[in-house]
Amino acid sequence: MLFSRCSECGSLKSSESFDQTPTSLQLHQKLAETNEPPEDAELAGLRARASTTSTFLSALEEGIAELEDRLKQLHSERAALKALQEEYSTILSPIRRVPPEILAEIFSWTLPRPDEGFALAGKKTRHSPWILGHICSRWRAIALSIHSLWSLIHVDADNPTSMDPLPMLQTQ
Repeated sequence: MLFSRCSECGSLKSSESFDQTPTSLQLHQKLAETNEPPEDAELAGLRARASTTSTFLSALEEGIAELEDRLKQLHSERAALKALQEEYSTILSPIRRVPPEILAEIFSWTLPRPDEGFALAGKKTRHSPWILGHICSRWRAIALSIHSLWSLIHVDADNPTSMDPLPMLQTQ
């Protein structure tokens, strides 16, 4: 047997080494560097070393395949743990613990200043208060409870390309 399993971790380890004698190395090198055929007396030894080389190569390929399978398994486990870690990070996010009163105050700061008037106020559904209601159900409830967010809504009836806020209101 060329490989055995570690009793602690199960990984493959070589139980034999692929050693060649200095004489066989010299013969191999001489024949590899020239176009000379091996002598009849050398054929049996060369065939035996070629067979041993093939056996070791097959064992190494099998070991590599097992390690690649294990690596795929580890990558899969890592991806699952990363996803779980992201979920915990989301669950433990400080924004989740901000009191509704503080969020309401922050939301009110998204309103246009009085001197901006209709120039920015609710002109697009991508801005406050529309976007605040699409973050999560908690933010939607808070945004809907702040009457000042909804006190000024601009609807441009002359512009057919403007986003229609009615469907967004209906989803609330």
